[in-house]
Amino acid sequence: MLSQSEHQNNGRVAKGASSVAAPLRPAVSSFWDLHAYACVRSTNELVKEALRQGVPEGYCATALEQEGGYGRQGRVWASPLGGVYTSFALRPNVLPQMLPTLSLVASLAVADALERVRPSCNPLIKWPNDVLCPEGKLAGISLEALAGGVCVGVGVNVYEPFAKREVEGKYSLAYLQDGVVEAGLSAEQRTVMTQVVESMLEAMECRYGRWLQEGFSAFIDEYSQRFAYRNKRASLALINGDETIEGIIRGVDGLGRLLVENDVGIIVPMSSGEVHVTSLQR
Repeated sequence: MLSQSEHQNNGRVAKGASSVAAPLRPAVSSFWDLHAYACVRSTNELVKEALRQGVPEGYCATALEQEGGYGRQGRVWASPLGGVYTSFALRPNVLPQMLPTLSLVASLAVADALERVRPSCNPLIKWPNDVLCPEGKLAGISLEALAGGVCVGVGVNVYEPFAKREVEGKYSLAYLQDGVVEAGLSAEQRTVMTQVVESMLEAMECRYGRWLQEGFSAFIDEYSQRFAYRNKRASLALINGDETIEGIIRGVDGLGRLLVENDVGIIVPMSSGEVHVTSLQR
């Protein structure tokens, strides 16, 4: 279901927002209650407010621009015209320790969708859930639990915006398609962005159902095939900043934890709430 005409700007229009950036009109399954916007402060904020109000799972907001977008751990996610920014509400009935693996499942759905739209992009996953291509970062994913549900946020760099921007972290920005967005979107650009949203939600719906039934263990092989870190020696920093760990990354387990082989050959599982990868040795 698509609701968009009354929500085009969510009551807010950014100064200088493109007048030709009308909301997309993706065709999605009945699982999704899709609300499409031109420009909002944050699709995550819209979905989180909807969760607080008790909406069922499947509520989804997508926008062409955000004024206050953010990613994992609250990091700023620059959101100009050229990308597509989508958040959706889920209410999975799973054990708490399984919930973090949903973000890894989302990364698989996003990678699959981007490859469908552009088969040559060769998307890989940077644990736990960023999507990369050889040129840099294509997409970022966030996961927030609240009000008996989960808000999953996805930002995809589809076309290069006219105004250059920086991204936090070691990876440069990459774009799914060639071309620059200047005054507004061309018909072809709108078509591609629509395909991104449609493919992403289709892939997510399919994987979400399987994840509920089988858990993340059902996706370990698929994740391993897209895993950018596998069998690479890495430095990992504890989130609290107290220590740096060296080891060889061997994969992930059924709880989505990074499996790191230390210098004495012991495999140590580490969660994304404990460590982040600071460097890789090629």
